[in-house]
Amino acid sequence: MRLKQFLPLVFFCLAIPLGYFSGKCGVSSSCLYSVYFHEYVFSVFEPIYLFSLYSIPAVLLLPIVKKGVFDVWLRFATAWIILSIIIIASTPTYSHSWFPVYEFVREDAAKLMGILFSGISLFIIAWQSYRSRRTRSV
Repeated sequence: MRLKQFLPLVFFCLAIPLGYFSGKCGVSSSCLYSVYFHEYVFSVFEPIYLFSLYSIPAVLLLPIVKKGVFDVWLRFATAWIILSIIIIASTPTYSHSWFPVYEFVREDAAKLMGILFSGISLFIIAWQSYRSRRTRSV
């Protein structure tokens, strides 16, 4: 069923505005709910926004791939998202350095994990599609 293949796209497309607007509301004092969101802006909402934003290129292809390719990608995505949550959560929200030459903070970890997720996903989708076509023609 192709509906299952649309779910990651829907999830990532909903996570982008959720993370963006929650982050804007947490920073702005004019927002009615800024008191509730202020503590979670940089620790939760911004990493969700950045990871989802950088993951969209790979997720856009999922509705058009075959079911076997999607199943392989889904196994990878489950493991990668769990790994990403662990890495992003263990990274500090800001650098405690007086001279931050190279600081690696939570938003950088979210960007890096999103970019790697997208690149590896595109490779898995292309490789599995190539393998399924090659075995079908033989």
